[in-house]
Amino acid sequence: MEPSTTAAAATITNATNTLGGRRPIMDGRDGLKPVQLSKSTPSTRMVTKFLELKCQRHIEAVNFRDFYEDSVLHTDTSPEWLAEIAVLSVEAMDLAQYVRAWRTVARDFPDYGIHCVGMRTDVDFEKGLAVVRSDLEIEGMPAGVVRRSLGVSTFRLIEGRKWVAEKFTVKGV
Repeated sequence: MEPSTTAAAATITNATNTLGGRRPIMDGRDGLKPVQLSKSTPSTRMVTKFLELKCQRHIEAVNFRDFYEDSVLHTDTSPEWLAEIAVLSVEAMDLAQYVRAWRTVARDFPDYGIHCVGMRTDVDFEKGLAVVRSDLEIEGMPAGVVRRSLGVSTFRLIEGRKWVAEKFTVKGV
């Protein structure tokens, strides 16, 4: 390749590949190794980013009080999905109970917010399981109080192609 062609290709690659809202450094110097992808087997990194984005969108839906049936709270969840959050309920909640609990929180604590300060994800393709651990800060329940918590989201791979949420647990509230 001629130098001008290489620079043009690098510019296109750099302009279109963004991770977490930042542009990666050229030539893999961002610490991420290039992976060979196939249509049949996504990379662990790709699945990790996908599941972490799903968890971020879930947090945003709660923060923006998007509790309607077409919100991300209702997408890609197993019919047996359960949530265990001690601050909301002493018992495990199904999706409908979970949404009702957040609506009550929104009414009682209008200034609450959830902020994700870090995530760690484990993907096991052989078992078809993934676990996303989110370091959370929950503020405004009550006003002026910030609680650190660990959110654990469990996903299962269905039919080898779709990741579905099965359980959400918050520890340390």
